[in-house]
Amino acid sequence: MAKKLLLLGAKGSAKKALEILAGQDGWDEIALLDNFPDADELCSFPIIGKCDDVEQYRQDYTHAFICMAGCTTRQHFLRKIVAGGFEVPNIIHPLAYISPSAKLGRGIFVNPFSVIQSDCRIGDGCIINTGAIVEHDNVLGECVNLSPNATTTGGVVIGGCSFLGAGSCVINNIRIGKNVMVAAGAVVIADLPDNVMAAGCPAVIKKEITAIMFKRNQIL
Repeated sequence: MAKKLLLLGAKGSAKKALEILAGQDGWDEIALLDNFPDADELCSFPIIGKCDDVEQYRQDYTHAFICMAGCTTRQHFLRKIVAGGFEVPNIIHPLAYISPSAKLGRGIFVNPFSVIQSDCRIGDGCIINTGAIVEHDNVLGECVNLSPNATTTGGVVIGGCSFLGAGSCVINNIRIGKNVMVAAGAVVIADLPDNVMAAGCPAVIKKEITAIMFKRNQIL
């Protein structure tokens, strides 16, 4: 059976995914969906419709992958493609390191020079961005996004749909709740509850955020 892949989203994340996929064998066809496309194609691959209509393409495509950075947006469409019966692969750059004892879900995007160490559990739909480090015994919930050069040290637990900004650091054995935004360069040395934005060195809670505010602040 032919393996045909749909990428949901046709912006920066999709560009990176397509460059990784170009170096891999096995895909008979790749196309993209985007609710607000900038063109008719991306990196010579066609944009054939809208993400909202992904179920209509199930008869023609076997696999689907979310190429959007926004945590809650990723979660929404991940659940949509799973319910629609698509197979959901992981996209992993060959220059990333993943420990053989780490356990990965599906729909995970692992970028170059990133590291996932021993006995980590990475939830469905996570993004481990360029140069990000996930140290040993971490647990990342669904659709967590680690920005470039973010570091989580040993034993960190992060709830679903949380976002760590570029260059941020979380020290050992910290728990971060769901729907949390950690600003770029922040150093987290104490647990953070659900639905907050934290910034600074050391990081302190700056405000509470609602689900609507959080979605609005995500980069699609």
